[in-house]
Amino acid sequence: MDFSNANSDVPEGRLSGFVRRTEEALFGVLFVGMVIVCLPSGLTWGEPLSQRMVLWIALLGAGAATHERSYIAIDAVSLFLPKRGRVALRGATELLCVGVCGVLAWLSIVFLRDEMQYATGVAFLGIREWWLSVILPVGFALLTVRFLIAAVQDLRTGLRKPRAEEGE
Repeated sequence: MDFSNANSDVPEGRLSGFVRRTEEALFGVLFVGMVIVCLPSGLTWGEPLSQRMVLWIALLGAGAATHERSYIAIDAVSLFLPKRGRVALRGATELLCVGVCGVLAWLSIVFLRDEMQYATGVAFLGIREWWLSVILPVGFALLTVRFLIAAVQDLRTGLRKPRAEEGE
């Protein structure tokens, strides 16, 4: 079974496969955890925990979608470009995403630092509430790295001179 993404000729490496399997395991654990926490039990920490678990699933899912390059893209301009131009435009767009996700990662670190300083609550089982927000900087940093890798791959492909047999 080939797990390499459809938009790239780069096969999945060991590290990438390990990250993908780890993400899949985390998705499973988080989903089961959300189902258990959402059962009517009268636990005071159930709702805040399930809200944070949604954040974890959303950011890990965004990382997986970025890896697979199956994220939503509005690219009407690329319809008028040749194949190399489309790939180069996608790489430039991914570089913009690197900047946005990098800024969000930095702002998440600032948010987490403030939450560590001012939060006094305990979410559940003795775990401080701010620990549940660690996914924000980690998730956005993961997205930054994934978009950077995708941008480098696309820009290399888009800017490379075509071979005679490729016909472009």
